[in-house]
Amino acid sequence: MSFAPSCQQPDQTLEFHATLWTNAGVAGLAKAYEGEETVKVPCGPLQPVLEDIFAGGEAIDFFSLDVEGAEPLVLETIDFTKVQIHVMLIEVANSFCKKEDCEQRNRVREIMKKAGYQQYKGMVSGSDVFVHPNSPYQLA
Repeated sequence: MSFAPSCQQPDQTLEFHATLWTNAGVAGLAKAYEGEETVKVPCGPLQPVLEDIFAGGEAIDFFSLDVEGAEPLVLETIDFTKVQIHVMLIEVANSFCKKEDCEQRNRVREIMKKAGYQQYKGMVSGSDVFVHPNSPYQLA
């Protein structure tokens, strides 16, 4: 993809830190790079991409999301009533989101709860696992 799947509308841009590292992240969210030069990156919602790839209503078995604090931005572009994702692994802790009351983590958990997912903490370090209630991959 030639865009960041983290804006509600197509044809928008986001400021990303212009660093050599692959985890540079969105300006204002990737705290390690505050003050660094930024670059504008085209962005739009992830939903149309998922609909194109999984046309015909086929389900996504596993989706891993780790975007350096921008997880809520991406999740907010997915219409969970139109796409079936069985299991999601979402990063909810990093060096800037360690304490339990972290805004990004709280937003991720709120979005996933609203979408009806069962949350599992502590299975994967730094991430939560979310399982859709209709998923054949239920955890005991």
